[in-house]
Amino acid sequence: MRDVDGGRLSCGAALVRHLSNLAVHAVPVFMIAHVTVANLSPKKQGLHDRLVDSRVVMRNR
Repeated sequence: MRDVDGGRLSCGAALVRHLSNLAVHAVPVFMIAHVTVANLSPKKQGLHDRLVDSRVVMRNR
């Protein structure tokens, strides 16, 4: 996980991202919104990523 500038995610931002991800998956209405936002986003960011301005960075293995 990285912030939008490519730096490491702070502990507070990581906690907010994790808790919001749990909330999204616990409430079905939020889950529908999450899937819709992630599919329509050019960067494929879910609600929890947009909330803290983060993105998933894939490394070559």
